[in-house]
Amino acid sequence: MLSEIQFAELASVLSSDPEEFSRWVDSVGGEDAQWTHVGIDTFGTFTLEGKVYVAWKGTDSIADWLNNIFRMRENGIHGGFLYAYKSMQDILPKRIDYCIGHSRGAALASIAALTRGSTVRTYGSPRVFNKKRRDQFNKRVANCRRYVVKGDPVPFFPIFGYRHVKGKKRLNNYSLQKIVHSMRYYLLAIRKLHA
Repeated sequence: MLSEIQFAELASVLSSDPEEFSRWVDSVGGEDAQWTHVGIDTFGTFTLEGKVYVAWKGTDSIADWLNNIFRMRENGIHGGFLYAYKSMQDILPKRIDYCIGHSRGAALASIAALTRGSTVRTYGSPRVFNKKRRDQFNKRVANCRRYVVKGDPVPFFPIFGYRHVKGKKRLNNYSLQKIVHSMRYYLLAIRKLHA
């Protein structure tokens, strides 16, 4: 299994390119690295010690944010995130042991973990589920860590009717900025926490 620093590195490396992702997977001894782009979403998959890892890239465009904001809830899940997940669910591995993501990618990782009972690591996750779905997630997903850096506004949204899943781990903000959301701030805080 990856260390907490390696989970954060994985979420961070998805902001680069397929070659960097493949190099990172090789560096931890992983195999079968695949980089997939579906619509406005990108995810990477690989195996390590027989376990399947899937990591989703976070929000990085206006199109992402508009899709994130202007969708209604569907079946207890934020409609924008659920729509994105449904657009890729048929090409995801049948078995996923670890779901990892930052920002919008964290929302997608949470939905995947709910549907598959996977271990999950999220960074700067927005609220994804209503109370009923959140409670289902909290019962079904045994191993969840939801990292939040002090000063990140994204975990406060959407506001009405949505809840966070269990596993909150608060991180100090080691940057000079008061408002932070970039994965690089999360990686810095996790490296300091686990140094």
